[in-house]
Amino acid sequence: MNIIKKRLSILLVLILVLLLVAISNVFVDVWFTKLERLTIDSDKVEKGKSVKILQISDVHNKKVADSDHQLIQLVQRAQPDIIAITGDLIDDNTKSLEYVYALIEGISAVNPKIYFVTGNHEWRGGMAAELMKGLTERGVIVLDNRNEVVKAGESMINLCGVADWTSGKLDLKSAIKGMDNGNFTVMLAHDPWIIHDYRSFVPDLTLSGHTHGGQIRLPVVGAIAAPGQKLFPELDKGYYEVGKNKILYIDSGVGTSVIPLRFLNSSQVTLITIE
Repeated sequence: MNIIKKRLSILLVLILVLLLVAISNVFVDVWFTKLERLTIDSDKVEKGKSVKILQISDVHNKKVADSDHQLIQLVQRAQPDIIAITGDLIDDNTKSLEYVYALIEGISAVNPKIYFVTGNHEWRGGMAAELMKGLTERGVIVLDNRNEVVKAGESMINLCGVADWTSGKLDLKSAIKGMDNGNFTVMLAHDPWIIHDYRSFVPDLTLSGHTHGGQIRLPVVGAIAAPGQKLFPELDKGYYEVGKNKILYIDSGVGTSVIPLRFLNSSQVTLITIE
């Protein structure tokens, strides 16, 4: 009997420890944003030079403790050439843009070269036009369905973008019109499913978000679900090859949506170095 009680006590302690670890992980993953890093090699960037892009995605009007200061500090730490925001700065239930504008102003004070494309929550909440106007007034370049040649570091790259795919606002033809294909080309597209629309032209690098990395991930299994995809999604998080020297990168994002939980999937931004 004593042996049984002892084993039950040990089992109970183990269960409690696992619960505490799980709860701690959820707390850390939601409240603390990390800086992820990715390096991509390309012969379109002159040897010895590099381009650094900080991708910020799916903020969802996040207002947890010091989240704005965390992002600004990460921008300072990353020292990117440009900043790419790949949609869902706000949530579909956002009523005021005050917090988002304060965040953008704080980031812009560190690095004013900010580019933005809309996500589904901007359109679904009906605030896309107002947000884009406010961002433009603060020096952010909105790249919905258009492109620019951008000086990043000591290199020139094509930076193009599309409005949200799932909202029916995407115009890929306009987004790539007139580009010099000799330059390294980066596509900003909130929904990674855009890769299935590529035909004669595939960008060198597509930066997406939208999936939140599944928000909740399990060991070995990975993401259980992602918006617009079936269970155990095909495209959830990280680095994918979509052709020879063609890459899709999905950032798991800063905020959350639907439920304010993350598990084994930290809030993050990503510094992509192309060299």
